[in-house]
Amino acid sequence: MCAKIDNYPEVCYILIILQSGGICVSDCGGAILLGASEMGETYQAQFEFVPAKRECATVRHRIAEIAARVSLDQQSLSELVLGVSEAFSNAVRHGSCIKGDKILITVNASSDEITVELYYRGDGFHHRLPDCDEICQLENGGLGRYIMYSVIDEVDYNFQLGFTSIRLVKRRNRESSQI
Repeated sequence: MCAKIDNYPEVCYILIILQSGGICVSDCGGAILLGASEMGETYQAQFEFVPAKRECATVRHRIAEIAARVSLDQQSLSELVLGVSEAFSNAVRHGSCIKGDKILITVNASSDEITVELYYRGDGFHHRLPDCDEICQLENGGLGRYIMYSVIDEVDYNFQLGFTSIRLVKRRNRESSQI
């Protein structure tokens, strides 16, 4: 049931929970599981990334690969990848990572929704959706949270003991899946 697509240098554990109650665990260097989504399975993956801008493209590819396995419609897929990319970029830019730290990303995907959580060293901050006046006053950048709240169905932050977690939930666009 496990099929290897690409080799990535990061550690990757992928867990597939079968409807029959069986479990397949893979420590296969970034493999993505194939064929399970047709059977209504749930994908669970965990990745660790160095907190560096150069990792953004790899994060986007990983999320897109998993979302494609559960046949997420194209609009929802694009919005999910954009939202996760913004969350990762913000973690790199604004987090408090020290040498040796990693950004942990967990993914739970089913045919109805995908939940992506990022966990990294970083202090809490005011995370409400910025209003129009605040957006208009920005000189460069600063739109990451606004973009996330615009394209992701649920955005939840949690701050504990000098660490930040952000949970992003993207649901299938029912209108697109009917086409």
